[in-house]
Amino acid sequence: MNLITMNPPLIVSATGKVADRIADAVDTSVLLSLENAQADGETDLIVELIDLYLDESARRLAAMSSWFEKSDVLSLRREAHSLKGSSATLGAAGTAELCQAIEKTTEDGPSQAVGRLLIALHQEAARAREAFLVERHRRLRPGSIN
Repeated sequence: MNLITMNPPLIVSATGKVADRIADAVDTSVLLSLENAQADGETDLIVELIDLYLDESARRLAAMSSWFEKSDVLSLRREAHSLKGSSATLGAAGTAELCQAIEKTTEDGPSQAVGRLLIALHQEAARAREAFLVERHRRLRPGSIN
């Protein structure tokens, strides 16, 4: 299975509403708690953090898939550890938990279980990405309250 080019389907609720699909992917209260570091008159810190996270997570997910295909569990574990930290910091708890599970599971070497966890991670990361994009859009919309 080629995980690098895999584009997992979004998890759709029975109602099919975007809000239902992403509501629990990111704890926005974590993002709000980071606003204390915002300097007056500066660009929105949360938008900057979201942009950095989206770029970083995409790179790390691709790298993790590549390391899995190469059976390089040490590199895969390192990527999972890094993504776990940044995900937890921004409130993407589901993504962080799956990264932690990958870390633990790779201790025994490459396995089908690691592959299944990577697929789940790609799906959860897609949900988190949607949630972050919604929050980013909300913050950049003229007249929105930050």
